[in-house]
Amino acid sequence: MRSVRRENLRYDLIDFASGQPSGGFSFSEHLSAGPVTLMNATSRPIEGRYLGASQVIVVIHDGKAFDMDWRGAQSDRIQSSTISHGQIHVGDARLPFWVRYDASASFFAIALEEAFVTDVWQKAFDRAGDFAIRTSIGIEA
Repeated sequence: MRSVRRENLRYDLIDFASGQPSGGFSFSEHLSAGPVTLMNATSRPIEGRYLGASQVIVVIHDGKAFDMDWRGAQSDRIQSSTISHGQIHVGDARLPFWVRYDASASFFAIALEEAFVTDVWQKAFDRAGDFAIRTSIGIEA
């Protein structure tokens, strides 16, 4: 994990495709195929910090329920959610978010390289320019 500064915001950058443990995250059953990486992972409790990913991520929680506080990079409003088994998070690699929880979270992650998502956005959906993904936490499946 490395620290990054973007737009006056310092955050820890996690590279899900590397498969190497970083910043309290450990990865297991790691499989990469081109621009797509699948893995099981766990996280230690996080006392409150900004996190970003090197890829666009979809995370499906597969452990016990826990409470989590979070906010987007461009917000000062903390939101609180109980994260349950099967709930989903979606995150844009370009938008870090602040997070805090006191659980050891277990999850399945799908990490997509930004260039791949841009290519799908432009070709499959016939869109010009960059894609846009709003960080979403605790989506019911």
